[in-house]
Amino acid sequence: MSGMKTYKHISVEERELIFAYLHLDKSHRQIAKLLGRNHRTISREINRNKDEDNNYSVIRVQDKTDKRRQESKLESRKLDSLALRDYVVRMLGKGWSPEIIAGRLKKINSQITVSHEAIYQFIYSKQARRLKLYELLRKQRIRRQTSKSRKVNRKGIIPNRVFIDYRPEIIDQRNQFGH
Repeated sequence: MSGMKTYKHISVEERELIFAYLHLDKSHRQIAKLLGRNHRTISREINRNKDEDNNYSVIRVQDKTDKRRQESKLESRKLDSLALRDYVVRMLGKGWSPEIIAGRLKKINSQITVSHEAIYQFIYSKQARRLKLYELLRKQRIRRQTSKSRKVNRKGIIPNRVFIDYRPEIIDQRNQFGH
């Protein structure tokens, strides 16, 4: 498990410290070092949550964070709608991919949008697994393949290839067919 990156959300206490350190004119790198965080994490947090006047307010930031978290939970709950779920299943039956379904929904009705990721999560959810919706996908995998488990495409690699720099100089004269 070594080498695996872990992610931990920034807590309210850390946001309060960021706010205090910013008012003490500490740099993003100094704040990161004091909090034991990566400087990019701190920069992203500050840049994402500052207002028009470049001020960082803990209360406003926490409200924005709570709102974003709530909206992300709503995204995954969108397929609880029976009509939307029925539409997704019908389109999967027609051979449409989740990406196409999500794009078509956005084009048809901008009020009802769902991401392709939410559709994939629905297809591989416990409640939908008994329906075997994965069989309607182009690659009919029972389990969803993670990006780490994908195999590298090796079709395009020529075995025993010789790079142009290492080929004989006579080839540059192009005297023979194939040079």
